[in-house]
Amino acid sequence: MNNDREFLGTQPIDPLLKQLAIPTVTAQLINMLYNIVDRIYIGHMPGDGSLALTGVGVCMPLIMIVSAFAALEKETAMAALLSYQIRTSGSSSTPELSFTFNATSFKSCLT
Repeated sequence: MNNDREFLGTQPIDPLLKQLAIPTVTAQLINMLYNIVDRIYIGHMPGDGSLALTGVGVCMPLIMIVSAFAALEKETAMAALLSYQIRTSGSSSTPELSFTFNATSFKSCLT
C-alpha cells in the first residue's frame, strides 16, 4: 500500500499538482452546475416553486457553515496528529514535521 503513495515524494510538483487538482476542480464544477440546475428546476415548479427556492436559499448558508466547521475540525485533527508524530518520531524528520505542524496550525486558526 505504501508503494501506491510513493509517487507523492518522488515526482516533480507540477505534474503532481495537475494530477491531483484536475479531479478536484472538475468535482467542484460539477457540484456548482448541479446547484444551478437544481435552483432553475425548483424555481420553475408550479405552485410553491418560489417558496421552495427561498427554502433552498436559506438552507445553503447553513450547509456552508456546517461544512466550514467540518473543515476546521479536520485541520485541528491534522495538527494534533502531526504534534503526536513529532513527539514520537526521531530527530531526523523533526524539522519537516515541525514546519508542517506550524503551517497546519496557522491554517486552522485562519479558518
